[in-house]
Amino acid sequence: PECRVPAAIQAEKLLINTMAKRFRALAVMATVITAHSAVASSESETYHLRASKKIVPRVLQEQTGEAVVVTDTTTSKCSEEWKAANCDLYCNTDFLKDKCCMYHDQTASMLTIEFPHNLAIYARKDMFEDCTGANLAFTPYQVQGTGAFRPLFEVGEGAREDATSAGVYDSYMTQAMSVYTFANEVEDLSPRVAATPEMKWTDILPVVRRMGATTEKQISVPFDLDFVSLLLRDDLRDAYEKETGSKTPRTWEEFADYTEYWHGKDLNGDGEPDFGICSLNGAGPGGPQAMLMAIASSKLQYQGSMTGTWFELDNPDAVPLFENEAFYQAAELTRRLWMHSIDDQPGGWTELHEDYWHNGRCASYMWLTGSVALVLTKHPIRRCANYPTPCGEDEEVLWEPTREDGSYWEPRRFRSMGSAQVYDRTDGKMKSCTPEANPKEGEVMCPYLDAEEDERDGVWINRAPYFYSAYQHSSISIRDGADPAAKDLLWDFIVMANLEAAPVVAQDLGPTYL
Repeated sequence: PECRVPAAIQAEKLLINTMAKRFRALAVMATVITAHSAVASSESETYHLRASKKIVPRVLQEQTGEAVVVTDTTTSKCSEEWKAANCDLYCNTDFLKDKCCMYHDQTASMLTIEFPHNLAIYARKDMFEDCTGANLAFTPYQVQGTGAFRPLFEVGEGAREDATSAGVYDSYMTQAMSVYTFANEVEDLSPRVAATPEMKWTDILPVVRRMGATTEKQISVPFDLDFVSLLLRDDLRDAYEKETGSKTPRTWEEFADYTEYWHGKDLNGDGEPDFGICSLNGAGPGGPQAMLMAIASSKLQYQGSMTGTWFELDNPDAVPLFENEAFYQAAELTRRLWMHSIDDQPGGWTELHEDYWHNGRCASYMWLTGSVALVLTKHPIRRCANYPTPCGEDEEVLWEPTREDGSYWEPRRFRSMGSAQVYDRTDGKMKSCTPEANPKEGEVMCPYLDAEEDERDGVWINRAPYFYSAYQHSSISIRDGADPAAKDLLWDFIVMANLEAAPVVAQDLGPTYL
């Protein structure tokens, strides 16, 4: 391709061979990956990781052909000859372009979570090492209990023990809230953030930034904090308004009506009944519980995060917030949505919900932020000659949503649905939201309402985006007592990991758990 220098061709062959080895290693571990990240072979019991291609950062041409074995091993990494052949290949992003071999033979360590939860950061690890020559010594925490998500719960305690004692590791990858337990032992990252404008710090969601901050310092940098997001087929949204006289849904109740209206209708011209929603796959870790809490949070949490959604924080007995009208309504809405989704069958759905979305079989799509970004950019919505396999490049298109002029009608990303009524904990009643400081009878003040987005026809809507994966692989902190050179190396890696998010979320650098 024209964006690569001729001297990089031989190095590219080496890269392909290296990635082939990595994929073979990952394939050995693939049997333990969750169902929504794997697809079963129809001819055997073997499970294969979803991603099948390797794409160099920002060079989106697919690598084709068999891996080529390079037998010349006389050129050492980061020699002048090596740099001439490889720097432009491995350092071809804005952030990395001036960092070729910058950290050659330097090592920095990090305590991380176990496979498969660490796949997203390991893809970025390879990018950084290939360019800078660094050695990122990542050590997965050895879990003490059992269960697929146990490492996520235990790694924070392991980090605290290390940070407050021997300090073996230079950095930690933990849940965001875990860092508070050893906040005095980690570096204040605020000066580094201020000195790194290319990080685009304010492009990160404000709530996410605050999750890694105390009142005095920034103790961690967010890595993966997804909230439940929503896509609508915009052509169907337009048709819904015209056919029913109803407006675009803003509340969960209205959204349930919308999905029920489209469920069972042919949405992609193949003559078969389709679905109201492609939702969080019940066979994976998202499941209906994420949908349930996304709905419940908009009905329970209307005075900011200090009110909580799981427990009554003012009660020392930690009384759960499950036995009340708000939660009952959320449970009923979850049932309505789930029974009009592709995952309404006993045992859970075994196919990829994103494939059904790209084939035009769903009126809406609900999943985590990164996955929603993925399906928006991965493929347009269309049905091709090889249906039900999603359309590839240059395939005959049999159907796609179009406007009156014949142009493609793109789907739209929408704000989180909300609730017109919230649970007033003072008297246990559901009440209407109002921005007024002196609410009327049957109303309660909801101080975080947006006048432009949250009011329609005199009705105010409370929204509380549910950060489903805030407890997962969500933050990176640097031990304050680590070697300064190791801290500088780690900071550059952290910045790169945040900037180079798209190719990882899209699984272009290998299969990930996102």
